[in-house]
Amino acid sequence: MIYKIVVEKKDKQYDVTGLHLIGQIELLGIHDVKSARFAYAYYLKSDQFTPSAVYDIASRLLADPVTEMFHIEVIDGTSVGKTPSGTHLLEIALNHGVTDATASQVKTAVKQMGFDCEAVKLTRIYTLAGNLSADQLSQIARKLLYNPVIEHIVEPGEQPFITIAQSEPRLETFPMATMTDDQLMSLSKNRLWLNLNEMRTIRDYYAAQKREATDVEVETLAQTWSEHCSHKVFRARLTVDGQPKESFIKRIKKVTTTLNRPWCLSTFVDNSGVIEFDDNWGVCFKVETHNKPSSIEPFGGAHTGAGGVIRDIMGTGLGAKPVANTDVLCFAPPDMDWKDVPSGLLHPKRVMQQVVAGIEDYGNKMGIPTVNGGVCFSERFLGVPLVYAGSVGMIEKECAAKGQPQPGDRIVLIGGLTGRDGIHGATFSSGELTHMSETVSSQSVQIGHPLVQKKALDALLDLKAERLFHAVTDCGGGGLSSSVGEMGNPGGVEVELSHVPLKYPLPFVSEYWISESQERMLFAVPPEHIDRFKEICRRHDVEMADIGQFSDDGKLILKFKGKEVASLDMEFLHEGCPHREFDLRYPAPTIRPERFSSPPSADGLAQGLLKTLAHLDVCSKEPVSRVYDHEVQGKTLVKPYMGSKQRGPSDGAVLQPIYDSSHGVIIANGINVRYGLLDPYRMGLSVVDEAVRQVVALGGSVDRTAILDNFSLPSPEDIKTVLDLNRVVDGLCEAAMAYGLPIISGKDSFYNQFQTDSGKVIAVPPVLLVSSISVIDNVDKIIPNHIYAPEGTLYLLGLTRDELEGSCYFAQTGQSGTAVPTVDLEKAKNMYGKLHRAMRDGLVLSAHDCSDGGLGVAAAELVIGCDYGLEIDLAKVPYEGRKRADFVLFSESNSRLLVVVDPGSADAFEETMAGSACAQIGTVTQHNDLVIGEGKTRLVSLAGERLLAAWQAPIAAII
Repeated sequence: MIYKIVVEKKDKQYDVTGLHLIGQIELLGIHDVKSARFAYAYYLKSDQFTPSAVYDIASRLLADPVTEMFHIEVIDGTSVGKTPSGTHLLEIALNHGVTDATASQVKTAVKQMGFDCEAVKLTRIYTLAGNLSADQLSQIARKLLYNPVIEHIVEPGEQPFITIAQSEPRLETFPMATMTDDQLMSLSKNRLWLNLNEMRTIRDYYAAQKREATDVEVETLAQTWSEHCSHKVFRARLTVDGQPKESFIKRIKKVTTTLNRPWCLSTFVDNSGVIEFDDNWGVCFKVETHNKPSSIEPFGGAHTGAGGVIRDIMGTGLGAKPVANTDVLCFAPPDMDWKDVPSGLLHPKRVMQQVVAGIEDYGNKMGIPTVNGGVCFSERFLGVPLVYAGSVGMIEKECAAKGQPQPGDRIVLIGGLTGRDGIHGATFSSGELTHMSETVSSQSVQIGHPLVQKKALDALLDLKAERLFHAVTDCGGGGLSSSVGEMGNPGGVEVELSHVPLKYPLPFVSEYWISESQERMLFAVPPEHIDRFKEICRRHDVEMADIGQFSDDGKLILKFKGKEVASLDMEFLHEGCPHREFDLRYPAPTIRPERFSSPPSADGLAQGLLKTLAHLDVCSKEPVSRVYDHEVQGKTLVKPYMGSKQRGPSDGAVLQPIYDSSHGVIIANGINVRYGLLDPYRMGLSVVDEAVRQVVALGGSVDRTAILDNFSLPSPEDIKTVLDLNRVVDGLCEAAMAYGLPIISGKDSFYNQFQTDSGKVIAVPPVLLVSSISVIDNVDKIIPNHIYAPEGTLYLLGLTRDELEGSCYFAQTGQSGTAVPTVDLEKAKNMYGKLHRAMRDGLVLSAHDCSDGGLGVAAAELVIGCDYGLEIDLAKVPYEGRKRADFVLFSESNSRLLVVVDPGSADAFEETMAGSACAQIGTVTQHNDLVIGEGKTRLVSLAGERLLAAWQAPIAAII
């Protein structure tokens, strides 16, 4: 029997979802909705329930007795009740096969209450009152209420539970050896995403083997050779202006090998990079991209992006414990007009809300704080948002080296069950999105189950404590085909696919192998430890399956119920993909014309500051970051917002991950999406410098800092993409070498573009995110990024230049010219070293970096975060170029920090900083306002509350 329990708010004033929906509908231009109500419907299937049992479940488990009410229906095989007169009812359900974590937890909770429950399904019900046409109702549903990629509107008579008939999964074969080029590309399109040269290489392999190919084999090759897994562009052979040049990946790795830092424990060989924390511990860091899945299904894409990078930490060495997450997000402006959103795309506001919800849901439910990040905006992200999910973990130093399976070890899979979700996720990353992608590529999106992963993490840590396995890795892009294939290379593996535990029957054998279902980890377990391994998994309620063994014959052998379904040479699988080649020739540079406005009046300067504070790249992101738990685990010392009012932005995060150690970890990042379109090389320099100076602002040392790189670009089939990438990599490597920063991990993402139904391509700009991690030996030496003392002398470190091209101020005022900011690497490193010494000597009260919006924004942020104020004299700012007041205030020159020093330490501070650009430009005042002058002329006087209002308003008004 099936029971339907509908739970809704008792009073309209508590129905926040319904009230919010009315406002969203009005933004669509529909003004006929008089009211909107929201409810959850829980379908429970059991032949053992009594009416009193169902009432008990509803009242004790599903409804809050203070604010909610419920009613119970007995369903006679259908899932739709009567619609109240004069209203429109829309019930939204997940598509079959999509993970429903809430329903799974309800089922578990019902069983824990002592009731037998066969199945649970959850739906959402929206009841709209008003005179709405069918077209209006469809528009509301599609644009605001559901995503057809993973959801559907429940139809009258639809059964809530579907029984899938068991049938033998099919195995396909292809005559690869005799296929024409056209046939090869027809097979590749929207499935394998391989180019003709790669498909011909596969054809030659089967011609030499004199046999047909199975779909399992072809899919395995496609996953392994995908851009996601093999980084073909980064490994490509390059010629630049007629001269050979090392590949991108070699240049990046060369930085780390040349520096040869003894405190780098593991780089570029594992799921994350590891550096030394103290004598006993290492700290891991990894940042992943999950861009295109987040475009198609924002919640699921971001959700599994967060879950996947957490598993990267879990799968590092012999298993690390995640202690913090990061997220850097790039969206189109969320206040865009609906008419500017092409068919096939979700509105950027909805994308933003759902991405944030996905990251929040996974991190919070796993008990991992999200401590650092950023949000950037550009219309170029309308087609594909950029979602960078990062995670930090702790690992014992003796466990930091990547594990190695031994011949005879069992291949053990634990965690989530396998379904059809995520099919072709890795290969899908090698293609361009189009207006048809939500239909063609819908299977490439997954939904995660963080509580399943939390149990798997707990089991992993116990398994590691007893050293019950030789190696561990996560199942991510490419599924088992990637994780088993990579762990078994070069030795060999034999897998029995019928032993893979399923959510439901799968129609194709290949799907057992290439599914990217979430929350799965893979282990190499010595046979003698299998029983104890099972016992620990059972204790943690974690699914476990022994699916095969590692060998030493150099073969990947797959079977299904004893019948061989794939046989590939490991060498061909991992080394057979042909290298790409790029001949790069740079055109003559173009010079952007200068277009300057007249110097603003004093009032114009004040208005310019307020408008720059309201720029989407500058303004407060509190409505985003406040939904994350920053402090779970109790290890976060510096959170995203600090100061006496807990609203001043921090330059990074600081953790104390080991309670009985004085050591700490600083995490920061650098990104600038505007510079990449203007000068990719200078963007590379700039984002490295930003990531470093934020570490320095918190008291960290450049000499104990490592970085990660994450590249996101459009299609490399457009040679301009590769030209831009070459410049970005040059900037990255040059800055990393000059500063002495080992690059310990990275990720690249291509094909970040969308083709509309009219053929227009919306491509992201070239973007490099640099994440920095630094170990400090004493957390008591952390430097605040806010003013906490009533007296202080304000210094500006670094030289300010005419560098406003790409700046937030020029974007607000429509100006162009000057230059994109560059970095004097030698002077900057020297200055950072001196500042660190001054901090260690106790000469610095607080520091804050100058970034987007320049000196004006940095000063305003200091005032916003405290009870005090600042008085600044622009005439004292060291400047090179046209010294206009607005240029001085809003130039975004790199390598600059505002530093507050106790007046009694000023002489000692200046002595320490001698030889570097360092100027006393102002003082801390008793009143919470920002006063800016030039000599004796007062130009700006703005109260802290007015600065705060301008800074907080944009996102708060949109989200």
